[in-house]
Amino acid sequence: MTTRRVPSRRPLGPLAKARTFGQKIAGAVGAIILVLVVAAAFQYAITRPFAHTIESTKWSVRSDEEVVASPIAAGSLLSIEGVNHEGVDVYFDKARLDLATQQSLAALQLDSPNVEQAITWRSMSPDVTGHTTIDVDVGSVQPDTEIHLASHDERSNAVLSLIARHATLRVRLTVVPGDADMSATAEAKRLEWANKAHVSLPGAFPVLMDVPEGARVRFVFPNNQPRSILTLGAGDNGTTKLAVRDIGVRPLDTGDYRIYACGAEHARISWRLAEPSRGMCSPGHLFAKELRLAPDSLDVLVVGSAWVAKDGRFDRSEWYSWLDQNPVISKIGEVLISAFVAWVGYKLTGVRPGKKR
Repeated sequence: MTTRRVPSRRPLGPLAKARTFGQKIAGAVGAIILVLVVAAAFQYAITRPFAHTIESTKWSVRSDEEVVASPIAAGSLLSIEGVNHEGVDVYFDKARLDLATQQSLAALQLDSPNVEQAITWRSMSPDVTGHTTIDVDVGSVQPDTEIHLASHDERSNAVLSLIARHATLRVRLTVVPGDADMSATAEAKRLEWANKAHVSLPGAFPVLMDVPEGARVRFVFPNNQPRSILTLGAGDNGTTKLAVRDIGVRPLDTGDYRIYACGAEHARISWRLAEPSRGMCSPGHLFAKELRLAPDSLDVLVVGSAWVAKDGRFDRSEWYSWLDQNPVISKIGEVLISAFVAWVGYKLTGVRPGKKR
């Protein structure tokens, strides 16, 4: 009976050893790349902006900040319904009486300049009765149209400032007679132009102003916490609201937004690399409803659904936030990373973790 000899394993030469080590390196590098890709995809997913529902949230705007909104359609922008003893004066940096108002004044044998210039519509009575009614419409809206709103106090008067960028405004001014009392008189108004022309009018005389793009309009109230009602947009029975693509609060020097909302369908995730901005916002999901003036501040009510950023950081899904912040998930991640590092070391050296050579 013959014994079969098993050939002994020949030791690997330097070239073979190098080739084997190179294969290990390639396998380890491939595994590292795969893990990095998976980790990057997971990190990308948990940091994507997530559209939340905004339920009539109040944003407070300081006197050194402004509200910037992008309306989606022309039409009603702002309405001011005054109360007795709260006459509102209006100052236009540049405006022109519309043709119908010029003709009405001419019928009363009152001359009015027909050029764009600074115009003031102000009360002449020390104490007045009647309800100041102001309606502001925005003209043709472009994708880059912006409405800028800000407030500040001038002595004891609250002032609301309005500017339309890349759009024109039409402002209708009148005073609806209110319930007279012994301490009040019917309101009289005075139109004053920068060229010193002026006319005095009954407050009930309707005045329409055409305001060019970029010109400021200031609404001055007789106290720093007016009771007048300021609504945005159009609607009936308490449903008044202004549809916007986006809206935000930022410093007057046009710095970064402190808070910003970009209209989007509820629960929608933005998968783009760029953060949501006006060009990505969906119309019909975000609305501004009401303005409230307070000493040295302005409150705006926002409602709808949107991607919302605070100090530059967008809100994420609650589920993804839970994964990101859950301590158990974090611990599992640490264990998996440790195991992966140990596996890579084993593939490169052939030594199992915990064993000595």
